[in-house]
Amino acid sequence: MRLGMFPIVLLLLLVMLNTFAQNQSDNLEYLIGRAIAESPKIKMLESKLNSAEQRIPQNSNLPDPEVVLGLVNLPVNSFSFSQEPMTGKMISLSQAFPFPGKLNAAGEVFSVDKELVKLEIEEERNRLRKEVSSLYYDLTFARKAESITDENKTLLESVAEVVNTKYTVSKASQQNVIKNEFQITKLEDKLTDLRAKEKQILAELKELTLLSEDSNFATPATNELPGSSFTTNELIMLAKENRPLLKQTELLETKSDRMADLADYDNYPNFKVTLQYNQRDEIAKTNTDLKDFLSLMVGFSVPLNYGGKTDAKVEEALSMKEMYSRQYLSNLQLLKISVETSLEKLASLKNRSQLNEQGLLIQAEQNYSSSLSGYQVGEVEFLNVVDAVDMVLQVELNIVKIKTDYLKEISDLEFLIGTKLK
Repeated sequence: MRLGMFPIVLLLLLVMLNTFAQNQSDNLEYLIGRAIAESPKIKMLESKLNSAEQRIPQNSNLPDPEVVLGLVNLPVNSFSFSQEPMTGKMISLSQAFPFPGKLNAAGEVFSVDKELVKLEIEEERNRLRKEVSSLYYDLTFARKAESITDENKTLLESVAEVVNTKYTVSKASQQNVIKNEFQITKLEDKLTDLRAKEKQILAELKELTLLSEDSNFATPATNELPGSSFTTNELIMLAKENRPLLKQTELLETKSDRMADLADYDNYPNFKVTLQYNQRDEIAKTNTDLKDFLSLMVGFSVPLNYGGKTDAKVEEALSMKEMYSRQYLSNLQLLKISVETSLEKLASLKNRSQLNEQGLLIQAEQNYSSSLSGYQVGEVEFLNVVDAVDMVLQVELNIVKIKTDYLKEISDLEFLIGTKLK
């Protein structure tokens, strides 16, 4: 390779590595997007949204006019149209008009229903994000736990070589050999269980995302934990702005207020305008040509509010408004408790992660090295070596569990506030 080509090749390698790393970090977002796009419930809610949209014009426009055709004052002795001057053929057109503003008020009530369904869709997306994230991090733990367990199995196999060597020169008992084989078998059993869990989680993820059976995707190493410097008040403010469930309660309060306004219109009259045309034939006896009649009538309802039914409807809507107002405060209170609990868990998990990585893991590895060296020179019992290997395994698994629990807790917190944390 010419020297001048080296920078170009290096640049291409860096781009490829960056693209691979980007693809790794995008796996979770891709799975979430797939789950949302393929969700039967979201598709059902989208149909519900269309239904809610169609109810707005149904309830915010004038009712259809009425046409009446009739025969007026037709004599039954002859059924003749030319016998009596009061006989005629009648056609009338009637149109009902609610009190001005009532249709607009009805439209505002039903437009809230449309927004409520939109928020219902957003809440389902929010829930799916949490569910997929939780499964994804469970998969991350299962795979990392497999890797750690396999490494410790290899470690025990290397110890087995030491034991077998000592056994051949009669410096180790057969019990030590059997004990080591037993520990290796235990790890093989654990690996079988972890692989089964991995397959189960993968199956659940593929079911949610409708991915093919042979599809696969990488999971992160979870080496570093993301920071979380948010306060409870900041997160509550984010929840007020983003959490669909809170917005739904606010909208229900708004809807109740508008329903009270709509019910109040029942205290005002509705109108009906009728235009009637009577066509008359000439009188046969006198050959008198009769003029047609045109009538215009305006009617209106009389809002007597029998039994206080209108007042009761208004009072019901106002009571619902107060109920949703109190429900919002209750939801906010519960949300604050959940957020505070989540922040405390995150702080605890981060402290435990540092304690395990910077303390327990180092001590466990040192204990293993010391035990193995002591056993090789006959100063330490073999059981101490086995315990030391098991201690390293448990600490390593605990570190991975803490880190995945931390990421899952971040996901739960994002669900609570309804948006991703930056």
